Amino acid sequence: MRGKRSNRPPRVRQAGATILLLLLACGVAWGQVPDSEKDPQSPPSDLTKVSIENLMNMEVTSVSKKEQKMSQVAEAIFVITQDDIHHSGATNIPDLLRMAPGMDVTEGAVIVHSVLSPPDNLEVERLAKLSGGNVLTRWNHISSNRSDTTVKFYFDRYARSGPESREARDTIDFEFQNHLKIGNRQDLVWGLGYRHSADQTVGTIDQAFVPANWSGHSFNWYAQDQITLKRNRVDLFIGTKLEKGYFTGLDLQPSVRLTWTPTQRHTVWAAVSRATSTPTRREEGLNAVLAALPGPAEVVLLGSPEGNSEHVISYELGYRTQPSARLSFDLAAFFSNYGGLETIEPLPSFTVPNSDPPLLVLPRLIDDKMRGTTEGIETILNWKATSRWSVSPGYALLKMDLQTKASSLDPTRVEHVEGSNPAHQAQIRSHVALSRGMGWDASAYFTGKLAAQSVAPHTRVDMQLTWRLTESGEFSLVGQNLLRDHHLETIW
Repeated sequence: MRGKRSNRPPRVRQAGATILLLLLACGVAWGQVPDSEKDPQSPPSDLTKVSIENLMNMEVTSVSKKEQKMSQVAEAIFVITQDDIHHSGATNIPDLLRMAPGMDVTEGAVIVHSVLSPPDNLEVERLAKLSGGNVLTRWNHISSNRSDTTVKFYFDRYARSGPESREARDTIDFEFQNHLKIGNRQDLVWGLGYRHSADQTVGTIDQAFVPANWSGHSFNWYAQDQITLKRNRVDLFIGTKLEKGYFTGLDLQPSVRLTWTPTQRHTVWAAVSRATSTPTRREEGLNAVLAALPGPAEVVLLGSPEGNSEHVISYELGYRTQPSARLSFDLAAFFSNYGGLETIEPLPSFTVPNSDPPLLVLPRLIDDKMRGTTEGIETILNWKATSRWSVSPGYALLKMDLQTKASSLDPTRVEHVEGSNPAHQAQIRSHVALSRGMGWDASAYFTGKLAAQSVAPHTRVDMQLTWRLTESGEFSLVGQNLLRDHHLETIW
């Protein structure tokens, strides 16, 4: 564990038709080239023999909840293919996600800085021991070429044992989705979902949840209609999601998106959307000791049972082009306005009765008295320089302007959050197909300074040499962090 949970940046979850507030506002998606676009003379997994034009025709499933060609998607999106995974040499998900613009990846964690979300920490706690199982069922029925229905159900059970507390959780999730083509100009997707979650926790002297055992329900309904204003040129996407969280009332999350494709090689898109993040179990029921002081005294962090949803209104504008069969370029700009972001507010101190010696408690409450804006750009270029060499540079800029309400007594939150996120990030990835089945991959990732944590700018360089021995056998030699044996990336 790298630090107390209270030090994390505020969390805002995904807009759109499904889960949490745009986890990747550059939207990481898994894609594949449609069979009709594949080069029959090339192995399906060899991207060095597939044109950039075919890559732009990859079918992806994003917040629209249906398959679309990447060139037609009305949002910033970054596709990680199986070949990208192979060429990266990554052995874990955080390292793999470094290639997505706007991702600040540290050892054991992924920090998302992107279009619709402020920094979101997807922490992988190395000291925690996880066990459990999952049952997933999916049923799909095609009524006609204009209508299909999908039903998904899963049950998940896991147990987590860590140094601060132990937890066992059961989750039941159900989703119904219907896809309808209405006339010649409308394509409607609507659905509803239900989730039940129940946990049993065992606290320690450092951390507990109140109540120790809890169960809750969440519901959602969503719809999105794609309206063709001019065939193969202009499409309007109007959608909304209505959600009842575990601890809050109904939240409305509407969105409007527009794509303009003047030619097959150029796409301009724009979007306005509202998203919310409902309070979590931690934010509602946490009781954690942050520090033990002489006296004796304790600093205690408490969840708030009256917490409200965090919310964001985001404005996005993007341009996607493929000027030639060897070159593609993607640019997205964004401005987001947030409210109800997390602060840590002091409460009146008190003495624990009947304690010997008397114990002074200094409580801190998880509250929502911060607001502000983020703005920036994200860009990625794919260039197939020769038939054997491809290179992909990328860049992300993030500016944050946060402030607390006049009633807030948290003096450090704004400085901590703004100074814990790099303003500049850049990357370049290269793949060279050598002779005799050999390949060489190299990548460099730059991350700007974190002023609040006294972390200097740093660059990571990885390389990989591969040799395909047979169709099913390959030898790989991977080197990571080649510039130095260690460097500081973050402090929590």
